[in-house]
Amino acid sequence: MKILSRMIVFAFLAMVAVGCDSEPTDSEKLVGAWTLTKITDGRGDITTAFKQSVTTLRVTMNADLSDKFEVLYSAAAKAAGATDVSNVGTYVVVEASKQVQLKNMGTTLTLNYLFSEGNNNEVTFSLPAAVVNVIFNSTAYQGTVTITATKS
Repeated sequence: MKILSRMIVFAFLAMVAVGCDSEPTDSEKLVGAWTLTKITDGRGDITTAFKQSVTTLRVTMNADLSDKFEVLYSAAAKAAGATDVSNVGTYVVVEASKQVQLKNMGTTLTLNYLFSEGNNNEVTFSLPAAVVNVIFNSTAYQGTVTITATKS
């Protein structure tokens, strides 16, 4: 009987130990360099037009909650006066509301996020066009802007 009860306790402890291998938190999944692959707004897919001006839009989030926000412009956009942006700051993940707050350039930028189903290496960030228009000194964006990014 003692052997049976020890085996049951051992089996229970083994199951608990295996159960501790849980899914990473959103905060853990967001660590990495995220690069734009697609962008939409109230008009639909605007990726092609966007990439004529911006060659790279990337946010790098580090485990220490520091981040780097980068915008690299095309030669044509630079000829028209655009300058590349590279700012460092910090971020906070609010998992309950699925939001990331980037604190760069003296302001806080709140992005809603959603991971692609079954793929922790693809995420969509969304925010109001009015905010994107300020970031890019533009009036072109409409409605809600959704950025699909992949981890590189």
